[in-house]
Amino acid sequence: MSGRVRRFAWPGAISGGTVRGRLLLPEGSGPFPWVVQVHGYTSSSEWGFHPELARRLLARGIAALRFEFSGDGRDEAGGVDRVVVGRGTYVGELADLAVVRAWARSQPELDADRAALVGHSRGGAMGLLHAAEEGGYRTVVGWAAMHRILNFAVERLDRWRRDGRIDILHHGLGERVLLDVSVLESAERHRQRLDILAAVRRLAIPLLILQGRRDLALPASCAEQLVAASSHPESTLRWIEGAGHVFGAREPLPDPFPERLETLLAATVDWLATHLQPQNLS
Repeated sequence: MSGRVRRFAWPGAISGGTVRGRLLLPEGSGPFPWVVQVHGYTSSSEWGFHPELARRLLARGIAALRFEFSGDGRDEAGGVDRVVVGRGTYVGELADLAVVRAWARSQPELDADRAALVGHSRGGAMGLLHAAEEGGYRTVVGWAAMHRILNFAVERLDRWRRDGRIDILHHGLGERVLLDVSVLESAERHRQRLDILAAVRRLAIPLLILQGRRDLALPASCAEQLVAASSHPESTLRWIEGAGHVFGAREPLPDPFPERLETLLAATVDWLATHLQPQNLS
């Protein structure tokens, strides 16, 4: 199904970085329910499953908004500024998300009362934190969502403080980049604000957490703790057999889709359609 595309870009919370994205609108006048897609750390809203999720949402009469965090340092041509990446913080991502949400709520075609979030990995964690801070969402879907920040070994954190920087794998580049110690200091200053499980306890909306049985990046206890922290009776943990951290996605997407990826996408869209109640399209 084709739709209308509205692009946006503005300076983000991280100096030198840009929040860049697109809103896909179904045919018709609306107002439409809408979903904010939050990509994983050093990944991209154009990678793998994100455009496919947007396409499927559009087909169900749901607008899809996806964007790049300013701390990912991406330019219009797809290049990456490693210095900007090295300064990207959790609170910077929350600030970017708040501005994206405010822009979305200003769009007359979008129904402010029917909004949801879908986030992968760190993006899932940011979605949960943002939803708890801002309110106004009907549901959050987490794909292999993190349950805590600073997921580093103690030795790595000590080295980061001592050396003033640490190297991490940038998934988009396939290379290692350096994070400045200011990223760690910011996270430690805002540790209470960035407590993901505490944020989930404050949320009064249902969560869907989808986790792969073969996820080597996050232990099973992450998903279990997220759902256990939720007070909403509809909050659900769904295990996907045979799936790792990216559920069989790659760039470009495999054709045909592996069963684990099809399960992820179908379960997500069905859940969102139930909780956002879009009008049926003819």
